[in-house]
Amino acid sequence: MKKIMLSVFVAIFSIAFVLVSNAALTEHTILPDEINAAEVSGGTENPITSGLNFSVNTPGKLTKVRLWLAEGRSGLHTVSIWDANAGTMLAGPFDWELDGEQGWSYFELPEAIDIEVDKSYGVAISDNTSTFMSAIHGYWENNEPASDVFVTYHRGFSNEINVLPSNWNSDGTYMVDVVFVTGEPEPEPTTQPPETEPENPETSDSSPILFILSVFLVSITLIFVLRRCGDAQKTY
Repeated sequence: MKKIMLSVFVAIFSIAFVLVSNAALTEHTILPDEINAAEVSGGTENPITSGLNFSVNTPGKLTKVRLWLAEGRSGLHTVSIWDANAGTMLAGPFDWELDGEQGWSYFELPEAIDIEVDKSYGVAISDNTSTFMSAIHGYWENNEPASDVFVTYHRGFSNEINVLPSNWNSDGTYMVDVVFVTGEPEPEPTTQPPETEPENPETSDSSPILFILSVFLVSITLIFVLRRCGDAQKTY
């Protein structure tokens, strides 16, 4: 009986820890994870650089770039992130070797980029070895973005390498997407306590503490019930 009670207690607290740790951050993408390969066209004799111009309605961080690969697209590519309003490069170009496996490939940025509200950002992916491009033309005629945090999501291209794409349009997609994160990450532990002002009890966020306390009380209740059941079995 003691082993059962201990197992229940550990399981409940493990679930509580995972929920509290993951509740702070949310990942958003423009395109869905599941893509119908039959709708994707791909081939050579295309512009060297394809890209995405996007804006959001909530602040966050750009952590990854992803590209859906049509069969046959591989080799060395470069990734760069742009301030589309100013036309200046924010990060990159970074080398990205694609293996040619059909489906989503992810490039994790060395450092997450702060994304502001109602400001246009550009993602450029240049093919350094060929002029292969993937696309679904007319995609947005029948589809909505996978997350409603995105306000604009235009595709563009250029015949030059490592430049901000131009020729923007909202007709379809070149299968370039972003992983955009909203929320506040858990603070990393430090050797010295940070200097903070006293919290106002009326405004401080105590929901994680209340959640853990609730789990603790539920655990104690379950242990009590299981113990009573064990005592009842001994009586009989």
